[in-house]
Order: sequence, then C-alpha cells, then structure tokens
Amino acid sequence: MPGANDARNSRLVKFRNLELFELYASAAKEVYVRLFDQRETLMETKRALEGYIDKLIDGIEENNRAVFEILATVEFGNRFVSHSLKTTIMSIIIGKQLRFPEGKLFAVGSAAFLHDIGKARSDNPFLNSYFGAIDDPRDLETNHPIIGASIVSEYLGYGADIAQGVRNHHEQLDGSGFPRGLNGSSISLMDRVVFTANFIDNLLYRTDYSGIETVSMAIRHAFERFPGKFDPDIKSVLLHFTEKPSVSKRRFERTVITLAASYRRWDSGGNFSCRILDISGSGARIRCKDTMVTGTMLYLNFALSNVMTFNDIVCKVVRRIPDENGYVYGLEVEDKTGAIQQKIDRYVQRYVINQR
Repeated sequence: MPGANDARNSRLVKFRNLELFELYASAAKEVYVRLFDQRETLMETKRALEGYIDKLIDGIEENNRAVFEILATVEFGNRFVSHSLKTTIMSIIIGKQLRFPEGKLFAVGSAAFLHDIGKARSDNPFLNSYFGAIDDPRDLETNHPIIGASIVSEYLGYGADIAQGVRNHHEQLDGSGFPRGLNGSSISLMDRVVFTANFIDNLLYRTDYSGIETVSMAIRHAFERFPGKFDPDIKSVLLHFTEKPSVSKRRFERTVITLAASYRRWDSGGNFSCRILDISGSGARIRCKDTMVTGTMLYLNFALSNVMTFNDIVCKVVRRIPDENGYVYGLEVEDKTGAIQQKIDRYVQRYVINQR
C-alpha cells in the first residue's frame, strides 16, 4: 500500500527515544494486519515484511543500552505484536554483537518476528488451514513451532534457515526444550539467539517473575537460574549489557551551573520544567516540584546558552532530597561513553559560566 504507510516507514530511523520505538510497534502491527487479513497479494505482504525487517536492522544500534531498558518498560496493548517486536529487536542486537553478516541478520530478524505465528489464528483461510483440528490451547502451545515453521516455509516461501529458527525457538542446549528435544550442536547459533531473546522477554512479561523489572535483571536471572540452557557466546554478549561501562572518572568533571531544563518520564506523557544545579557526563542534579521515586527513567533536555542542545538524554533517578522548592533529584546518565562530557567540556572551554 503506497502513500501513508510509505511515509510512516520513512520515519523508522535510529532508536533514540520512546516515540520512535512506538513507531516501530505501530509499523509491526501493520505488517501483521496485512498478513492476517489477506487484503493484499502474498507478494505485497512479503515485500512489506522484508522491508520492515531491513529497517529494523538499519535502525537498531548494537550498543544502545537505552533500547534494552525500553524493552522492559513498554507494552503496546497487543501482546502478540509487542512480544514479536521485542524478540526481534533483542535478536538483532545479539546478532550484531556476534558479527552476523547481513543475510544472517535478516534471517534471525525474520525468524524472531515470525516465531509465534503458529499460535495466531486469523481471518486468512490459507493460514488457518495449517492449524488443522487443534483446539486445545495446550496442544497449540506444544505444536506452534511446527505449525509456524510450515507457514513460513510453505505459505510465505522463506528458506530453511528462517523456518528452522521458527521451529527451534523453544529448543534448549540442555535438551529440555520442545518440540523435538534437541540439544547441543543440533541447535544452530541463530536458533539459540531467537530462543534466548524469546525466553528473556517472556520472563519480563510473566506475573510469577514480578520482581524482574529490567532487561538486565531478566538476563542475570535467566543465566543464574538456568545456566545450561544458553549459548556461552550469547551469554557473554548479553551480560555485557548488564554491566555499566568502565570509564575513567576523570572524563566526568562536575560543572556547577544554574540552567533551565525540561524532562519527561518514560511512563507518562507531558514535559516538566526543572532547573539543573550541576551536571557532568555521568549525571546531574535537578530541582523540580514533581514527585518521582528512585529508579524512575526520564529524558532530560537542555541547552547551553543556545550553543549546544542536548535532547532526550536518558537518565535514571538515583537520589531524592526534599527542599523548600520541591525536590532535588540526583540523576544518573545511562550513556557512559563520555560523549556528553566532551560537549560540556567544549562549552566550558569556549564560554565563561557565571556561577551564582
């Protein structure tokens, strides 16, 4: 469908904030609507699906830690679409970290996006024909990888690697998975990636793991509780995201400054005004009247005398101190690469900051 959808797809750029993430979710829903409602030819549907996976691969930055935390923060109403998208994003990030070539990234992204299609009955009679007489939800759970693989290979016409990724997304290295109980070298690295991403997002969604609130917590819990299920290279990649980067403290020099700023929380709309009291590349102190709890994630926006603008800096509230004008909050910046500090240093070197 040219027109509105093309315009929306053109906006699928780098993941940097929640709004862009929601655009990807909306586009994912459109792809599934095309597939399930059979409003287009199969070729047009496949073209939309492939274009979407390509845009995800281009848009996901392999070292963007903020994306990982967004995965735990947001659900998009439709759990099927939300879970498919999150599993795809994590699979692509892992694949990039493992240096998958372009074709293999497309395969792992496609398998992750379609991994649960064997659960999805729809108005499309061709898709529904693959479910046969299965009515019991327990039978569907057991057989959905096989049904999904048949849909991917026979109906969509994708290759064996993508179909196998769908069939094996519940297979585990220790042989305790299903539907075939494969183990060890019988499971390809690509299949292990999809399994891991699927497993971790399910941990975040399950109510019996209500204490797991971030992707980092889910990763650590999975690898500590179920050590035999996961590939060691994938474990190494994901544990990297649970650790704060090691950067010399000399790169983060505190600048005392009174500066108007604004922020918005990840979990609610609207902008709030605040004043920055001091800032460095690793964090800031702000004063505002809004009440936030420790652990609140937010985006901070400010400008240094209209010379340098800082938009959507991802921060976490780590301290809260009441004062006569509301609260002073200590914020921790999620990006520890030193890029923010470098900009602040350049500003300080070029301009005299009047401290009052």
